[in-house]
Amino acid sequence: MKSICLNSWKIFFGVILAAGLLNAQTRGKISGRVYDAKTEQPLVGANVIIVGQDMGAASDADGNFTILRVYPGSYELKVTYIGYATATLQDVRVYVDRTTFLEIPMLSLIHISEPTRPLYISYAVFCLK
Repeated sequence: MKSICLNSWKIFFGVILAAGLLNAQTRGKISGRVYDAKTEQPLVGANVIIVGQDMGAASDADGNFTILRVYPGSYELKVTYIGYATATLQDVRVYVDRTTFLEIPMLSLIHISEPTRPLYISYAVFCLK
């Protein structure tokens, strides 16, 4: 009797493990890099969101991000970062067991001009006697 129960548990866990492995092979991932379009510096903490899904990621110190376990299909992505224009990428395709890699340049909304030299006004005071 003990042997039958043990074998039943082995079969049960084997089915669960197989289902997990099959499920993992039916998804892909979206990966990429977010950077400043002008300076090409990475943007740390940029939010990359799949529109209409509860999935997304934030970029790391090198501007890299990865969204795991994405079902195959075509998606719209929104990328946001404080001080930058929102980037929208349409028709981002995800395939089974593949990585879709994206390079995402962001445009700054803040324009800092070069400092100008201070304007000096010189004047002279003449006293006539």
